[in-house]
Amino acid sequence: MNETIKVQSEMIHTGNITDNIFHKLKEQSFTKIFNILDSDEDGIISSFYVDCKSLKDQIYQIFKPIIVELISEEETLNLQEFICASEKLFNVFI
Repeated sequence: MNETIKVQSEMIHTGNITDNIFHKLKEQSFTKIFNILDSDEDGIISSFYVDCKSLKDQIYQIFKPIIVELISEEETLNLQEFICASEKLFNVFI
Protein backbone atom coordinates (compact mmCIF):
# COMPACT_ATOMS: atom_id res chain seq x y z
CA MET A 1 0.00 0.00 0.00
CA ASN A 2 2.82 2.44 0.82
CA GLU A 3 4.32 1.63 -2.58
CA THR A 4 1.07 2.76 -4.25
CA ILE A 5 1.13 6.08 -2.40
CA LYS A 6 4.79 6.58 -3.36
CA VAL A 7 4.05 5.93 -7.07
CA GLN A 8 1.06 8.28 -7.01
CA SER A 9 3.16 10.94 -5.29
CA GLU A 10 5.85 10.63 -7.95
CA MET A 11 3.23 10.90 -10.69
CA ILE A 12 1.84 14.07 -9.13
CA HIS A 13 5.35 15.52 -8.86
CA THR A 14 6.05 14.75 -12.52
CA GLY A 15 2.70 16.31 -13.44
CA ASN A 16 3.62 19.54 -11.63
CA ILE A 17 6.95 19.72 -13.44
CA THR A 18 5.22 19.16 -16.77
CA ASP A 19 2.59 21.76 -15.92
CA ASN A 20 5.30 24.29 -15.06
CA ILE A 21 7.12 23.65 -18.34
CA PHE A 22 3.86 23.90 -20.29
CA HIS A 23 2.94 27.15 -18.48
CA LYS A 24 6.34 28.69 -19.30
CA LEU A 25 6.03 27.68 -22.96
CA LYS A 26 2.55 29.23 -23.18
CA GLU A 27 3.80 32.41 -21.53
CA GLN A 28 6.73 32.62 -23.97
CA SER A 29 4.36 32.16 -26.91
CA PHE A 30 1.94 34.78 -25.58
CA THR A 31 4.86 37.18 -25.08
CA LYS A 32 6.00 36.69 -28.70
CA ILE A 33 2.49 37.42 -29.94
CA PHE A 34 2.25 40.47 -27.68
CA ASN A 35 5.54 41.78 -29.09
CA ILE A 36 4.22 41.39 -32.65
CA LEU A 37 1.01 43.23 -31.79
CA ASP A 38 2.92 45.99 -29.95
CA SER A 39 3.93 47.70 -33.18
CA ASP A 40 5.28 50.86 -31.53
CA GLU A 41 7.20 48.80 -28.95
CA ASP A 42 6.01 50.84 -25.97
CA GLY A 43 5.01 47.81 -23.90
CA ILE A 44 1.30 48.42 -24.44
CA ILE A 45 -1.02 47.30 -27.20
CA SER A 46 -3.94 49.57 -27.93
CA SER A 47 -6.61 50.04 -30.55
CA PHE A 48 -4.48 52.80 -32.08
CA TYR A 49 -1.22 50.87 -32.33
CA VAL A 50 -1.96 47.20 -32.85
CA ASP A 51 -0.26 45.35 -35.70
CA CYS A 52 -2.63 42.53 -36.67
CA LYS A 53 -1.23 42.21 -40.18
CA SER A 54 2.07 40.81 -38.93
CA LEU A 55 0.33 37.81 -37.34
CA LYS A 56 -0.15 34.60 -39.28
CA ASP A 57 -3.83 34.19 -40.12
CA GLN A 58 -4.21 31.12 -37.88
CA ILE A 59 -2.78 33.01 -34.92
CA TYR A 60 -4.93 36.04 -35.68
CA GLN A 61 -8.08 33.88 -35.73
CA ILE A 62 -7.22 32.43 -32.31
CA PHE A 63 -6.55 35.83 -30.73
CA LYS A 64 -9.28 37.65 -32.63
CA PRO A 65 -11.64 37.88 -29.61
CA ILE A 66 -8.99 39.74 -27.61
CA ILE A 67 -8.07 41.99 -30.52
CA VAL A 68 -11.70 42.80 -31.40
CA GLU A 69 -12.52 43.67 -27.80
CA LEU A 70 -9.38 45.79 -27.54
CA ILE A 71 -10.31 47.76 -30.64
CA SER A 72 -14.07 48.05 -30.01
CA GLU A 73 -13.63 49.13 -26.39
CA GLU A 74 -10.62 51.35 -27.22
CA GLU A 75 -8.71 49.64 -24.40
CA THR A 76 -5.03 49.04 -23.80
CA LEU A 77 -3.24 45.94 -22.54
CA ASN A 78 0.21 45.62 -21.07
CA LEU A 79 2.09 42.33 -21.29
CA GLN A 80 0.74 40.86 -18.04
CA GLU A 81 -2.84 41.80 -18.94
CA PHE A 82 -2.41 40.26 -22.40
CA ILE A 83 -1.00 37.04 -20.92
CA CYS A 84 -3.93 36.85 -18.48
CA ALA A 85 -6.48 37.42 -21.27
CA SER A 86 -4.68 34.85 -23.44
CA GLU A 87 -4.74 32.28 -20.60
CA LYS A 88 -8.50 32.78 -20.24
CA LEU A 89 -8.96 32.41 -23.98
CA PHE A 90 -6.73 29.31 -24.02
CA ASN A 91 -8.81 27.74 -21.25
CA VAL A 92 -11.98 28.24 -23.31
CA PHE A 93 -10.51 26.19 -26.14
CA ILE A 94 -9.41 23.34 -23.87
